[in-house]
Amino acid sequence: MSNICDINSDPRFLAAMDSSRLPFTLESVWAQRSSGLLAAAEHEIRLAERLQRQQQQEQACATMAPSHHGNEWRLSKHDTSHAGCWMRYTSFVLGVAAVASSTLFTAPVVFMARINSCHHGCLSLEHDLKASLNHNIHPCDDFYSHVCSGLDSKQGHPSLNKYSIAFSRSVLKTMLLGKIPTLSKNVRAKAARFMLRCLSKEKTSPIPSQVQYRGILSLKAFLQELGLPWPHQSPATRPQLLDVIVRASLHFGIPLFWAFYIGRHPLRPLQNTIYMTLDPNFMEWARVVRALVARGRESEYLRRGAEIIGGEGQSYSFMIQHFYNLTDSDLRRALNGYLPDDSQFWPEDEIVNLQPDFFLNLDSTYLSLSSNQESFKLFLGAYAVWLLSPIASGYLRSSLLADLGQENDEASYHSVKCFDTLEAIMPLVRFHLHLEANENVERMRLVAQLSVDAFGTCLGSYGKSLRNHAYAVLAQLALNAFNMTTTWRQLNRVYAYLPSDRNVSSFFELYRRAALATASFFALSLRRPNHSIFHVPGISQVLQYRLLVSRELSIQYFLTVAPLYGTWEPTTVIAALFGTLVSVQLASYMRFVILYNHRFQMAACNVGLTSCATLPEGVQMPSWTSSCQELHVA
Repeated sequence: MSNICDINSDPRFLAAMDSSRLPFTLESVWAQRSSGLLAAAEHEIRLAERLQRQQQQEQACATMAPSHHGNEWRLSKHDTSHAGCWMRYTSFVLGVAAVASSTLFTAPVVFMARINSCHHGCLSLEHDLKASLNHNIHPCDDFYSHVCSGLDSKQGHPSLNKYSIAFSRSVLKTMLLGKIPTLSKNVRAKAARFMLRCLSKEKTSPIPSQVQYRGILSLKAFLQELGLPWPHQSPATRPQLLDVIVRASLHFGIPLFWAFYIGRHPLRPLQNTIYMTLDPNFMEWARVVRALVARGRESEYLRRGAEIIGGEGQSYSFMIQHFYNLTDSDLRRALNGYLPDDSQFWPEDEIVNLQPDFFLNLDSTYLSLSSNQESFKLFLGAYAVWLLSPIASGYLRSSLLADLGQENDEASYHSVKCFDTLEAIMPLVRFHLHLEANENVERMRLVAQLSVDAFGTCLGSYGKSLRNHAYAVLAQLALNAFNMTTTWRQLNRVYAYLPSDRNVSSFFELYRRAALATASFFALSLRRPNHSIFHVPGISQVLQYRLLVSRELSIQYFLTVAPLYGTWEPTTVIAALFGTLVSVQLASYMRFVILYNHRFQMAACNVGLTSCATLPEGVQMPSWTSSCQELHVA
């Protein structure tokens, strides 16, 4: 089996954790609007009554229309209902105005209220840099800790997360305030309607609304089709557990815990293969669990989810507190069960395992150990509910944030989850939307080139041959190559396989259908790809895949816009923020080039453990690699 060793790159914790608050809500806006309309109506009525008293004469509200016989009729002159007519007329006008305003303006108000949740001054790089200084550590003793310890993630998410969220909100605002055709097959319109459905405000009361109830029913049906009767216990075997996690990825397109992705083969770019790795969302799950345990709310959260999914009085538990080549017939049968006939795997075939050590521990501890199989099956059910409930139930989403003490961040959290689902279905669309919002792409190329030069100079300290070899290899890397060169017309063809979003009862059902269509489309192209898509949904989120298969440095566009990238910022600040992320990918790529063979296997080390036998000619082992064990865990 071809193994690509696990590299602990920064996990994507996309649950927004900033302390921003909504400046106003839809309810407050509608209350203000309604109070203004009622005040205007009362003012008109008072004017009418005053006019009636001053004139002291009877005025009839008459309307004239031809009768069936061609005659005209009028209200009686003795009709003194002037004020009443004004009341009815005003109510009619205001009713029409209310309907029109709610139809034409409610969507922008809703989304602006739920997107613009960053208070004034919350995005200040200068403030964050000053706050990151640790004056308890002298810069001469530990410069990094002195400057950056305040930016180190203490809450389990990247320190630049709020800047990324703010940039995505601005992109989302631009997309939703534009014209959104209802029946267009244009991929941009599809994405806008997709986000519109996801961000629609739901009731978060304990009594689910009709739309929310349909989302919960869809979630329950999804668990049943997966073979997960959570929160009920049920027996499990190794083949059954493998079938569940494979079915979730390759059939439904919604990976659970251990993900299987279809992507380009690392050695044969004209073919696809299967990658398996830990679901990137698991790191967020671990952070949420730790936070719930710290607040003593884990039992309450699980009880609530179990009762909504399974009914009153259900049992619940995390079940798991710690996680310690296709000759595997159980895994091979599970994979082949969800692949077409011309894409079947045989014992001599290979798939790419991005985290081999983790999978071996998972297999030996939970998949193969009969005493833990039932617990692992229950864990998969709880994980599925946690993963999907934010987009299936507004009540479960708001309740989770309340348990975490982050109820003020619901708008931010919701928008991030919606963007996650969009990227899971149409990753190139999100990239393209972010590219359009980029002020200057040349900044990215400039910083990337400076990072390559600096990295080559650093490697030159280990010998001229290593430096020259690094320059030759790094010259092959492109910068966001595939998502910067596609056009909207090309994307229309790329995502033509997505189903229509009409007549769908809930957003979760819409997401489920789109994920199912995506998984089916790429499963058919496993042996003979009938497309040129490198950013396959799912695997495109793994930076190592894009680096090793697409030969692509992945740069997030929010790093090249204000306030992180400004002409007024010192060069050292830009290098620290932008250049560091580029250099990490360069070092990762060179690690594979130097220490691994063409099959992505660790090069054999000699007895002295100071050098490897398969290094390029003239290249010496750097002094910072003292043993193969250290290389493996680096």
